Amino acid sequence: MDSTLYKTCYDALKSHDDVIRLSQKYNLPVGVLSSILNQKVVQVVKKSYHQMNKKENEIVNDWISGVSFLDLAKRHKYPPTLISTLILKKIGYNKKEIAALYKNPKEAQNSRIRKELMEALNSDYYFSPRAHKMQEVKGKAGENIVSLWLTLKNCDFMSEDEIRANGPGKTPDFVLKKPICISGQ
Repeated sequence: MDSTLYKTCYDALKSHDDVIRLSQKYNLPVGVLSSILNQKVVQVVKKSYHQMNKKENEIVNDWISGVSFLDLAKRHKYPPTLISTLILKKIGYNKKEIAALYKNPKEAQNSRIRKELMEALNSDYYFSPRAHKMQEVKGKAGENIVSLWLTLKNCDFMSEDEIRANGPGKTPDFVLKKPICISGQ
């Protein structure tokens, strides 16, 4: 994908609904477009994080007055899991309690929190535990593809586990023992 098409897709991706449409329009794999959208969402969250924290009292007051986690997420164009985290912290839950609720939202004592948290987690493709699990699966699949490619090309390499066994420090997925030439470079 050239940089012009990447920028076109990046700009056009507003929600998960756009992935299929753009996949068909530009004949691109859904996974590629999902990854681009994920990068975009993470960048937007990083840029708007402090602004959202400044609005936390307003957001919590809206939630107390009956606006759901999901509706607040849509209103503020912010991931539902992160909106729910902001609210739960502000109303007195600690990180450990929030993590437990995310693992099993059905265990929430408050029926409103239980219902809204399940809705928020089910609709969040980027920051929910399910989303993190899917990202982990995709990452592992990518590592397996690279490992197979390197093996088929008879490239001598060390895996992340082998690198980690040599001591602490940075652990890329693979380290080539000798440089290889790709596309003439």
